[in-house]
Amino acid sequence: MTKGGILPAIVGTAVMTIIMAVAAVPFGVITAIYLAEYANEKSIFARTIRFAVKTLAVVPSIIFGLFGLRIFYRFCRQEHG
Repeated sequence: MTKGGILPAIVGTAVMTIIMAVAAVPFGVITAIYLAEYANEKSIFARTIRFAVKTLAVVPSIIFGLFGLRIFYRFCRQEHG
């Protein structure tokens, strides 16, 4: 990797996206099936998951990105400065 360029960044992004999709999709599908088919409406677990999903759906993704950037910036600043 001495030549540089944009190809390593593109490949890294694609690989990370594939890994995260493989990790997250089964959990999402299993949770959706559980909530739709098996969960009792009065279950505290089901209500908590539904509340979390509704809350996450309302917040724009840019807010999550800015929040993550702020945490990352504070972490790096404490470590190196």
